[in-house]
Amino acid sequence: MKAASESSSTFIHFELRHTILPVGILKSCGIVVTLEKKEKTDMNKALCDAIERVAGRKMLCSQDFEWLAKEIEERTHEVVGVNTLKRMWGYYGGMPVSTRHGTLNVLARYVGYADYDKFKVSEEAENKGNSSSFVMSRQLNTRKLEAGLYVNVRWLPDRHLRLLHTGGGHFRVVESEHSKLGVGDTFECALMMEGEPLYVDNLTHLLADGSTMGPVSYLAGKQGGVTFEVEEDLDVRL
Repeated sequence: MKAASESSSTFIHFELRHTILPVGILKSCGIVVTLEKKEKTDMNKALCDAIERVAGRKMLCSQDFEWLAKEIEERTHEVVGVNTLKRMWGYYGGMPVSTRHGTLNVLARYVGYADYDKFKVSEEAENKGNSSSFVMSRQLNTRKLEAGLYVNVRWLPDRHLRLLHTGGGHFRVVESEHSKLGVGDTFECALMMEGEPLYVDNLTHLLADGSTMGPVSYLAGKQGGVTFEVEEDLDVRL
């Protein structure tokens, strides 16, 4: 750093290297500071990566974040601002900005976890090479699932659902054993994680009198998570 005095004013010149321009430039009292772009924390980066996998899309430009904000709202019925998402991805550069825990919970639900703490536990177990992480990381991205396939979901103590995938992450219950969800119920689910609770939204539940309740959200397998298997019926007619 070099300092020089000219008449009554003092100018401080910073020799900056490896900076990112033009973001993060602040001007105050004759001092120009260029802030280096900070990397996201490992956990936030892991969450961003998970979101991109579920969305099937990389966040590269402003339009991508606008699309993602709408996608998250449709699936979780919660609003996450476009600017919040951009800061999560480090789109603006500059100093990192902490994200509210409530927002992280919404993002974790989008990728199939009950909340952000559950996501962290799963991520930390995988990073440590825990042998159980292979089971925990088994997942089904419903966006890539063909319409007309059946998925069997089970959880403790003796719950079982047989689901028909009607396309785009939409399911209809065709068989139900010991579950609050009944035959004919419909819902959306973006991601199924083995060993984690099953988070569904836009659930329309058929009542005994023939009326419906919903749309609402529902969490299955709070204790111990769920298991799933995909089967195929070539004779299905949607």
